[in-house]
Amino acid sequence: MHLPKIHIILLASLLSYSSLYAWDFDVAVKNRVESMSLSVTPKMDKVVRSKLHQYLYLNEIHTHAILRRMMIYYPMIERKLRENGLPQDLKYMVLVESEIDPLAESGDGALGLWQFMPKTAQSLGLRITTDIDERRDPELSTDAAIRYLKMLYRRFNNWELVMAAYNGGATRVRRAQKKAGFSKDFWKVKKYLPKESAEFISRFTAAAYLGTFYKYHFFQPPSINLDLQLTSQITIKKHTRFSEISKKTGIPVYILMELNPMYKKSYIPKSARGHKLIVPKRVLHLLNPEIKTAYNSEHLKNYDPNQYYTIKLYQVAKHETIYTLAKKLDADAFLIKYWNHMDKLVTMADREMVSYAIK
Repeated sequence: MHLPKIHIILLASLLSYSSLYAWDFDVAVKNRVESMSLSVTPKMDKVVRSKLHQYLYLNEIHTHAILRRMMIYYPMIERKLRENGLPQDLKYMVLVESEIDPLAESGDGALGLWQFMPKTAQSLGLRITTDIDERRDPELSTDAAIRYLKMLYRRFNNWELVMAAYNGGATRVRRAQKKAGFSKDFWKVKKYLPKESAEFISRFTAAAYLGTFYKYHFFQPPSINLDLQLTSQITIKKHTRFSEISKKTGIPVYILMELNPMYKKSYIPKSARGHKLIVPKRVLHLLNPEIKTAYNSEHLKNYDPNQYYTIKLYQVAKHETIYTLAKKLDADAFLIKYWNHMDKLVTMADREMVSYAIK
């Protein structure tokens, strides 16, 4: 078959563009990958390249959903990592494990942000009953993951081996180390690990790249419903349906369920010691038994949380830290970081910072 000359020119141009695109992806992204300061050694390999291609080009809607969940869960995870003296970039493990979805469940029964199997979860103090699964509780599962990561680090003293052990089990990593001449170098041990564990560091590297450089690929940080970020916790002892809480507070059931994913059903079970309930801070006072407020279905149907919040702008002074800024704004430092789309927990003089508060 003979193509017309114009078609040949267009085909050549297309191939040239594709080659240029591939070169740009490989070179520019590779340089950024290898510039990242992580707990692991970031290397641009075929697994990193494949995962980044998925994140950045093949499934953009899915990536936007991941970025939304970053805004909701990463401030809490980073705060807990800092409080425990662990590297901040460990937060990217939940992107690899569950795509930051507390309801994510694997085929073999692992569940939650940190993908705990039932036996491991229970050994770390997480409850699993017919009504509640604390593997789905973002805060409690993060506390459990931190305890587990600390234990693994005491054993391996190397974050690459720790991550491989978290994914595939400490016994498998020990066995692989033995085959590699008792090496402590992950890259030598890697070839003796199961495929998923061997590729974990590469997938972690791709996750860290997405979290750090998504703006370089024209992804806009999503706007988040502040009812999911500015929250408080109370204790509920009696059997309570989410529909009752919804009518009392004006918060739709689907928002209450998103804030409390640990509950398997549409209610909080009765408990003598009580179960926790996370609600938007702005409605906390409405859960006082003496307050008789009840919202009608029309109000719930027209749910618009934005009207309850105000934006604060603040000009950063010289030598000011994000912690002093948070104190002045009466806000959480880690939320301020994400509201201002900052890569690190630092502030810059003369920069205008955004914060939000309840009206």
